[in-house]
Amino acid sequence: MNPSTAWTALRTTFFCLLAAMGVHAAQVFTIDPTRSSLTISGSVVGSELTEQGPGSLTTSIIGAVRLAADGVSI
Repeated sequence: MNPSTAWTALRTTFFCLLAAMGVHAAQVFTIDPTRSSLTISGSVVGSELTEQGPGSLTTSIIGAVRLAADGVSI
C-alpha cells in the first residue's frame, strides 16, 4: 500500500470513529506498538530502497495521535 493510500485510510478510520462516538472535540488515541508498524518504500535520487536485512525497512510505532474533527475534516 502506498503511503498516500495508507494515510487516507487512517484518516477515514479515525473520522468514522469520531463520528460514531458523536465527538466534536479533540481526542487522543494511544498507538499500540505490538499491533502498529511503519514500512518505508520508494526511491531516493533515482535508486530504489532495498532491505539491508529482513525487516530492516519496517519499525513499530509507539505514542499517541491527537485528532480533532469539525464534521467535514480531521
